[in-house]
Amino acid sequence: MACCDWKVIALSQLSYTSYCTANGTCSSCKELSALEAQIHGTISNLQGLLQRHQSKKTELNHTHSRIIQRLPPEVMSTIFHFCSPVTFRNQLESERYEDVFASLYLGGVCRTWRHLAWATPQLWTHLVILRPFFNRPERVSLVLEWISRSKALPLSIYVSVYENEKHIDGGPPPSHRPLLDALSACSARWRDVDLKIPTHFLRYLFQRVHDLDRIDTLRLRPGITSRREFRLFDGVIPSPHRVVASGLLLKQLNLDWSRVIQAKADDFSVEDCLELFRCAPVLEMCELVEVGYSMSFSALSPFVHENLKNLSFDSIDTGEDFFSAITLPNLTHFSYDKHGHRCDNPALLPFFLRSTPPLQKLELLNVEFSFEDLEALLQAVPTVSHLHLTMSPDLYDHDERKQFRDPFLRHLSQSPTDILPALRTLEFSFHVYDHVELPWKCIAGIVAPLLANDDDPRCRPLKTFRHESSTSKFYIRKT
Repeated sequence: MACCDWKVIALSQLSYTSYCTANGTCSSCKELSALEAQIHGTISNLQGLLQRHQSKKTELNHTHSRIIQRLPPEVMSTIFHFCSPVTFRNQLESERYEDVFASLYLGGVCRTWRHLAWATPQLWTHLVILRPFFNRPERVSLVLEWISRSKALPLSIYVSVYENEKHIDGGPPPSHRPLLDALSACSARWRDVDLKIPTHFLRYLFQRVHDLDRIDTLRLRPGITSRREFRLFDGVIPSPHRVVASGLLLKQLNLDWSRVIQAKADDFSVEDCLELFRCAPVLEMCELVEVGYSMSFSALSPFVHENLKNLSFDSIDTGEDFFSAITLPNLTHFSYDKHGHRCDNPALLPFFLRSTPPLQKLELLNVEFSFEDLEALLQAVPTVSHLHLTMSPDLYDHDERKQFRDPFLRHLSQSPTDILPALRTLEFSFHVYDHVELPWKCIAGIVAPLLANDDDPRCRPLKTFRHESSTSKFYIRKT
């Protein structure tokens, strides 16, 4: 029968200072010593009873538990494994780490589960280290124990700490180094690594690694871009498949780009972007964010990249120098976003005519085209099945009973399929600064002519229309 009326026994009263002038030989002191001996004996007996009580509860759990408790350990271990974060990369992007600590939650259920969780190395392959872990020696031992439980399996590691860059020459503070040393000691097992730490932390860490052969994904995000001359890797050079770099220059990233198939880079110049493509011949997907101005006063050397299929280009400039130099004959997904305010035609037409890519999805955001320029551009990419444009702010005046004022939509709805014959998805969004609302009554007038009779040989296979503004979204799909 369970005991519910537990009382807290305070043992602090056992601590006292004796002022006996007879050095504890008086009768009262002798009696007190005898009582203390009995108390210590009782405490020892109680500890033994509690251990037996715990063991008996474990036995009862096996005797009376549900079926899950009677499963073989190897089956339970497999079930536990499904609790581990299989989408660790996505969690790192959203900075949600709850599932990473599933092993601790499982171990807190009962002794059997704890022993089983501790003995399942797959539960300990994801490690998240935040700022409180640094400069606390006891946390270093916890990290070492966590790593040891993963045995020899590959590790996914996320480290995030913000420190002032003023100590860059001296490296990280001494109090922070034991944890970085613990991480470098297991570098041979790094697989997915996301380091959101200052530049001098990165340099200290990579100077001490001894093996990076297992790295698949490498995210380096120091936050503040350093213009200092240095090479991040010293001796051991990683050769990952996926790279994310934010706050670092290309010349500082002296990694092996020959196996990189996916890359994201912030704040690169046009020259750095082109050099990245030259260094990464098997690159298939690339996201370039806040691309800067070209530093060259002469035309850039042209370059053809045969493998790139997906390119997202976000620039503070028009990017004309970049698109004048690059040719991408196998591009299937292309997104162009003029960072900040809208601009005129970024001269994409020559790029498309030169590349003749089998483009499937085209996004042109924060770009203002004349109807003639947009028509010519879309005629150069007839394979596009998904088009996403930033909507003109005067579109809100459209009415379901009036003719479209927007010439592109009017042409798209009334003309044969001389442009976008394969269009299946049409998507519009307002620029964030326009604060324009599209009345719901306009939707039918915009969409109905596009969803023409399927028997018409001139009909586009349009199935989906999407619209998004700062305060509303809607989605229409033809069935």
